Amino acid sequence: MKKTLYLAALVYMPAFVLAEIPNAGSISREAETQLAPIQGQIATPTVHAPISASQDRTPIAVQQIILNGRTLLDESQFQPLLNQYIGKETTFGGLQILAQNIADVYHKAGYPLATALVPPQRIENGVITLEIVEGRTAGVELNNQSRVNNTVVQNHLNRGIKPNQALKQADSERALLLLKDLAGTEEVGYRLQPIEQGMAVAVDLGKAPLIDGFVQVDNHGSKSTGTVRTRAGVNFNSPFGHGERLSVQGMSSFKGVHFARLGADVPLGSDGLTASLGVAQTRYDLGGAFKDLDATGQSNTLDLALRYPIVRSNQNNVWLNLGAENRKLKDEVGATQTLTRKSLRSANVGINATLQDDSGYTQLGMNHTLGHLDIKSADALAIDRVSAKTDGNYYKGTAAVSRTQFITPKFSLTGSLNGQWANKNLDSAEQMSLGGSDSVAAYHSNNVSADSALVAQFEGRYAFSPAFALGAFYDVGRGKLRQKPFTDGENSAKLHGGGVGVYSQYKGLSLQGKVAWQGSKARFSQNKNPRVWVKAGYNF
Repeated sequence: MKKTLYLAALVYMPAFVLAEIPNAGSISREAETQLAPIQGQIATPTVHAPISASQDRTPIAVQQIILNGRTLLDESQFQPLLNQYIGKETTFGGLQILAQNIADVYHKAGYPLATALVPPQRIENGVITLEIVEGRTAGVELNNQSRVNNTVVQNHLNRGIKPNQALKQADSERALLLLKDLAGTEEVGYRLQPIEQGMAVAVDLGKAPLIDGFVQVDNHGSKSTGTVRTRAGVNFNSPFGHGERLSVQGMSSFKGVHFARLGADVPLGSDGLTASLGVAQTRYDLGGAFKDLDATGQSNTLDLALRYPIVRSNQNNVWLNLGAENRKLKDEVGATQTLTRKSLRSANVGINATLQDDSGYTQLGMNHTLGHLDIKSADALAIDRVSAKTDGNYYKGTAAVSRTQFITPKFSLTGSLNGQWANKNLDSAEQMSLGGSDSVAAYHSNNVSADSALVAQFEGRYAFSPAFALGAFYDVGRGKLRQKPFTDGENSAKLHGGGVGVYSQYKGLSLQGKVAWQGSKARFSQNKNPRVWVKAGYNF
């Protein structure tokens, strides 16, 4: 009778009350984190310094200009430059400036090693010859100090730096940045080196440590599972010499929640395609206001992913992501002797990008998920069929966009939008939290979760030094708690609040703190006090 009354009560609870009761889905969602895309830049070598124009003022009549050695670009691309000289008089210094401008056309077209020279010549009938050296390489001189074997490195280089072909910046940048993305490489760069056959491209790869990792402490946990959490991770970089990464990560509040994950990232081929495999487990034991429920549970997850860089360059990067996940959830409530088992299988496809310019950078992301929830416990399934109807197939789409604009070298403004839309009511594992340190910071992440939601964030940040910055921010969140409401209770959430932040980073140490106040008419939280977030970490 006690069990029946408890389950029946869940049917008529308002959506916002249900959202506050942690379970295996919501707790595992908070415990798991995603690694940011790897960023990096490669410096393009300088072939020649800008030419100082000759002081020779001897007039030279120009009737025709021949570009000897030009094969990569059409002559029409140079015609506007040539027309400035044809039919006029110039000097030797003027021809040197023309040669530099022609080289610049090559550089803008993506050929950084191309040069144009004014060779010694006898000028007759106003015919001028300029010698074009399009930057064809005689080969690659490899200095590999990394943990990745030479065969793997050479296969990457062959895609972007080919002997006897002109070096194209987009191809060489991509090849070298993809090398930099591999575990076990560090400080990737290239330079020109004269050899007997001509000019070679010397590629230098620095040695990365076999093991690196991090330790982090924060107060982002909930009162029901432990506010203070410790997270640690260790990476094994290219132990077999192929650019693979093996990782171990764990998190614990040493009170009510424990999380562990084993992962592997393996390069497939030499064009940036990477396969990832991970297994994770989250276990919880509710305390605090939910202690009398005697509630425990766990989530076991297997995930597979493929990641491919459609564009990889110093300025712009675009990744395509494919993934699949199988998650098994178990929640047990001792007070009512109820056991709920669920399995959740999903597949997703997404794209994310980082676009940089002279005044800032833009980040974009979009993801589509198709999934199936299977509620295996008969009692829970019966309740679901007359209430949320989460069992079965579902779809959700997520999108994010942010822009950071540097107003001055030290002051920046950032605005972002993050949203989610679902076609039906979702399990808690697939919902979106409106609160949290990285969302509406004036609220905790377990205050409100929604099937469909949108969060807007704005921040101004001033960097007093590379190691220390202060910021002021304001967050606004809107959510539809249940995509298809099944009670007469309130089904929308509106959160907003602002605050200040401090950000510090020195060598491997990092510290981030935020204090946020809820806006007027704050709801969905019994605690109206300022929310304080602290996170400290060390990378080794």
